[in-house]
Amino acid sequence: MFAVDRPFKVQRYTLNSHQLEKSDAVIIDKNSPLIIDGSRTVFDYLPLDFESGGLMGRINWPDRSADISVFHRVSLRKVAWLPHDESAARYLVSLELLETLQDPERTRVAEELVYHYHPAVAWKAFQMLYQADPQIALNYVPLLKKRQDTRLDNLLAPLEKAA
Repeated sequence: MFAVDRPFKVQRYTLNSHQLEKSDAVIIDKNSPLIIDGSRTVFDYLPLDFESGGLMGRINWPDRSADISVFHRVSLRKVAWLPHDESAARYLVSLELLETLQDPERTRVAEELVYHYHPAVAWKAFQMLYQADPQIALNYVPLLKKRQDTRLDNLLAPLEKAA
């Protein structure tokens, strides 16, 4: 990031698993650009007292293999993730449509997609299976745990305890 005509301020956060930790606030001006590694650091713009607008620049080199994480502004907890992968996004939309339409074949489709490589698709498929028959769905828990995905494990934990 770099300032074009006036300084601006950003608040940095460190990414720790599924929680952000507030780091430091930095003022960026013409002499002090800032490089942020988006895999470990998240930032938010902070208004300066004298700021009435201005130009700032940013050059991005996105990691096309990384999912987009969504964090709650106050609690700093991860509340959602969006798949980077177009096929995963299509499958998620398809599962939502099948569920909304109450398609009689939705469980059969979910039984196939619980094996999908993307955790968001596998989780949505598992949820659909759980709604249809919790006992059968719980048979898929070991499969999902083999992924060693912390987020997925956290989502499964309450269901395992209830079983």
